[in-house]
Amino acid sequence: MPFIAPMGIYVSSKTVMLDLLREKFTKANDFGREVIPGATSIGLRVCARQVV
Repeated sequence: MPFIAPMGIYVSSKTVMLDLLREKFTKANDFGREVIPGATSIGLRVCARQVV
């Protein structure tokens, strides 16, 4: 298979998410590798849980 894409469910405040995507991480392509780690690097609290 040429593409394997793990998916997740993300819950966020609409206002915070729009600010992150429009103002802080406009060039981000990967939510899990760029936006979430970037949000923590600027001081936002992120809570994540993996469900198997």
